[in-house]
Amino acid sequence: YWIAQLIGWSGIVAVLAASIYSSTKKSQVSHELICTALWAGLGVLFTHLLRVMLIYYRGQRLSWAGLLARLGLWTVAVNLALTLATVLLVYGLVWVTGSEIDHETEGQGLDVSDLVIANVVSLIPWLSLYFGINYYRGYQQSTLDRLRLEAAVKDAELRLLRAQVDPHFLFNSLNTLRALVPPDFATPQELATARDAITLLSEVLRTSLGSGTSYTVPLSEELAHVENYLSLEKLRFESRLQFTQTIAPATLPCLVPTLLLQTLVENAIKYGIATSERGGRIELNALLDRDHLLITVTNPGTLNSAGTHTGVGLKNARARLALIFGSAATLDLTQVEPDRVRASVQIPTSPPQPLPAIP
Repeated sequence: YWIAQLIGWSGIVAVLAASIYSSTKKSQVSHELICTALWAGLGVLFTHLLRVMLIYYRGQRLSWAGLLARLGLWTVAVNLALTLATVLLVYGLVWVTGSEIDHETEGQGLDVSDLVIANVVSLIPWLSLYFGINYYRGYQQSTLDRLRLEAAVKDAELRLLRAQVDPHFLFNSLNTLRALVPPDFATPQELATARDAITLLSEVLRTSLGSGTSYTVPLSEELAHVENYLSLEKLRFESRLQFTQTIAPATLPCLVPTLLLQTLVENAIKYGIATSERGGRIELNALLDRDHLLITVTNPGTLNSAGTHTGVGLKNARARLALIFGSAATLDLTQVEPDRVRASVQIPTSPPQPLPAIP
């Protein structure tokens, strides 16, 4: 603000000084320059007082009509005060120096009407620039505040969804482990299977809980997590669970929401394998299509079976995709065969907008 004040009024003085040098007698140049400098100094003082009033009225949250009415009155008052102060200062200077003002020579007299016009010509641009700059800065600040609010809301929603995913996964894993606990007359093989299940569960939990520093991870990390999860589920379903995957190498660095694949595979097991006595095959595919990562998980089952695909997992996955990647990311379920359901995920390969890290 002060830099702009000094540059603006110095520029006005420079323009007036050039005019004085070209149109004023040499004997009066120094006097005119001093008067101009004094007028500019008063201009800095009175416009600063005007700024103080503008800040006060801005804090009152007035309507535009009320603000403009008060602004008009204060502009007139500042103009008159600046004119009066300039006249008094100039005549005070004349009295102190003992010089005289020649009112008969053109350019040497102190014309009050010209002084009022000069004040108007100076105050109007000053007010326009001040309002313009403050409006622009206010617009930037409001935009920044809106973005911060949106980020805070998005962060809160993602935290809620993440807090929802972890217990959901944990309870399902504990149910798997409970089913594998052998009876008192267990064979060594059954005991070894239970120990393997506990080891796998600990690995899966370590991966799940250790991924809490980011909302997205590379696909390669998700695949490693899914592999441990499937190994745990194979102990439960044995030959009923078959799994194949086709992963394009170029997809491995692509970012996906944390635990997205685990959610899809878990959903496929819950509604496709667990509900069938014969079990079935789950197929996981990932490939790049232009600027999108395409992931499909296909499993046995039908979409119209009771309660299918209405649980927490898929709703959570859709919500997280929308929050992180926006409308460019989708998750759809389709009946590709009479007894095969496919979950298809499309994610843009461009990095998502920055999200706050989970503490």
